[in-house]
Formats: sequence, C-alpha cells, structure tokens
Amino acid sequence: MSNTPLVTCCPAPTYTDFDLAARYLRFLLFDSILTCIYGLDVAVDRALRVLRHAWNDIPPGERPSFYDFTTTHTPVRSRLREYHQYRVVAPGAIPLFLPSCAFDAPFYRATGLNAYESGYCAMDVTAVNSDYAKFIPSTLFIPYKTRSSARCRQILERINPIPLWFFGEDGVLGFPVQGNTNSIKLLHGQEALRLKSNDKPISTLKIKFAWPNYQPDEKQIRATPNSPLNNLNTLASRTAGAVRTYMSDETKKVMVNENLVPQPWKIGTQPGEVRIADVLLLGVIFVSEGAAMPLLSVY
Repeated sequence: MSNTPLVTCCPAPTYTDFDLAARYLRFLLFDSILTCIYGLDVAVDRALRVLRHAWNDIPPGERPSFYDFTTTHTPVRSRLREYHQYRVVAPGAIPLFLPSCAFDAPFYRATGLNAYESGYCAMDVTAVNSDYAKFIPSTLFIPYKTRSSARCRQILERINPIPLWFFGEDGVLGFPVQGNTNSIKLLHGQEALRLKSNDKPISTLKIKFAWPNYQPDEKQIRATPNSPLNNLNTLASRTAGAVRTYMSDETKKVMVNENLVPQPWKIGTQPGEVRIADVLLLGVIFVSEGAAMPLLSVY
C-alpha cells in the first residue's frame, strides 16, 4: 500500500499538519495490533481517517489545527503505559479521547484520569507484551483499487473508519471462534450499532478474507428478524461463524503456492497447521459498504 494517506474529504488539513500528524502516529502505532496484521502504513492511514472524522465534527470556528487535535486527543507514546495502569475498561486500547462518541463504535469510560480523558474510543490496541507473531497477517481490501481512485475515495470516506474491537466483559480482547459463540458477552455488547450501507440499515454483511498464501475469499452473514445485525454481540457471533465456515471449507480455499516453505499459516488439522480451535476473533474493520474483514490471532 502507498505511503500516501487516502483521506481526502473536505475541508482538508494543511499538508504540513497532515504530515506531522502522520509522523506522530507512526511512532504511536508502530507495535499496534493493526500494524501487526496489516502493516504500519495501513494502521496510520486508518488512524488518520478516524481523527479526520472527529476533527470535522468540530465547528470550523472552534477547530484547532489537525496536528494539535491529533496530539491533544491521543496519548503520547511515553504515557501509554501510564494510561493502562488506571481503571480502564478496555486494557491496551490506544484511545481517542472525546467528550462524546463520534463513531458507530463503543465509547469507553475510565476512572483515575482527568475529566477530559475519561471518555474514549479504541482507535487501535497496543500489542506490547504480546507475541507479535500470534496475529494472523492479512492484506486490507481496498474497493475499486485498480479501477477508480475517485470511487475508492468516495467509499472510504463513507464507511465507518474505526475498527470494532471485541473486548469481553472481563476486559480481555478477543474470544475463540470455535464452539457456541451465540452466548458471547462483550463490553457494550448490547448497545445499538447503526450499521448501514448506502445510508440503509444492513441485513447482510460480507466478511472478506485475505489469509496468508490463500486466494481472497468472502463469506456472508445475515440478520434475522430475531437477531438483527444491530449490536456488537450479534456481529461478533456471526463473524465468528463466518471464520469457522471459511476455515472448514476445503473445496473453496485456494492456496496461492502449495509448495511454499515454510507455511506457518496453512489451515488444517495436521501438526503445525492452524486449526479452528487455535483462532481468536479480536474485532472487525470495515473495508467497503456492506463489507468488513476480521481481525484474527492464534493463542
């Protein structure tokens, strides 16, 4: 992916402001989970989109420079550990501090911090003290990437830019995709989500996969009258089902290079292969209208 950020909606920050913010974020996010899965360029691009969305919500006469907004509303790298020592409900989250939620995403509260920093969205999650190799790498789907850059920008500006992270009620990020996930209980799991495509509530969502050394694939999850896709618990449960279906579908998974050695992410049940029982679902990231990708790791 290009190092050039894709955020282009108006009004725009100055080029200098945008460049300074991007450099700041590269230092903040160099070991985040999105960086581990998609690479630092993607993690920074997504963070810039999130910040731009929140910055645009400020009335023009009250709006600080984009760089000042970025450094004020996100923690400096040296203070990340300090934030995580407090009573935070989403441990490890890289917060975007806001007075109220500006996204279709959970809004967390923390105690022990000043009022300005007590409410936040999880822009990313730090992978510090984790085994970086446990996150399953992927390639972010980009709509109309090779066909229409203008159409691509339009779609990316409309979709929800912030990942939805699946923190359990105990504060632990992620849950096993194997077994009965219908009873999953997440932080803010029952609060309403306003998932939309073309400004209409969605009844289906494509879950796209770019598993290492496999051809891209997708599975579809559907809402039902008794279980609409309007809260985090349902979205997480259905997405876990899509991951199980994808991993177990031997007839449709196509390897790019079967002779590649080694193959650390080969899906299967033999020793050294990745089994359904090995996989945790950490969240999802929206990549197009009506489409998302799962954020996955192994134990």
